[in-house]
Amino acid sequence: MELPLDYLIAELTIKMRSTPYSDVNHISFIQVNKKTKQSQYVKIVNDYLGGIDFVPSTLFNNFRNGYFAYPQDAMTLREQLTEALENPDLLPEVRTRMSKLLRQLKEKDGDVMMIGKLKTE
Repeated sequence: MELPLDYLIAELTIKMRSTPYSDVNHISFIQVNKKTKQSQYVKIVNDYLGGIDFVPSTLFNNFRNGYFAYPQDAMTLREQLTEALENPDLLPEVRTRMSKLLRQLKEKDGDVMMIGKLKTE
């Protein structure tokens, strides 16, 4: 996949099963810098919300035209935020942002769509 600054390659380990959605056993992401051509394994996290993880198998189709979109169940996001807020090293502005979002999430909420513009420099 081509991103503004890099190429992102998904390396899949597949174990053939009866349902195609459960065939992927493991996913690793490799980032290749367009300018330097250097590559490295990367883990994609939401640094805007304190480094919470994304489900790797759902990431690859979420990048389009320099943007990233990721739907997440509100209660799952609530659990992740609660756990991430236990990190004493969070920057104050990140902690404030996460706490505000956590207060807004309610059990009756459906999915939350996170949308962000990818860095271009």
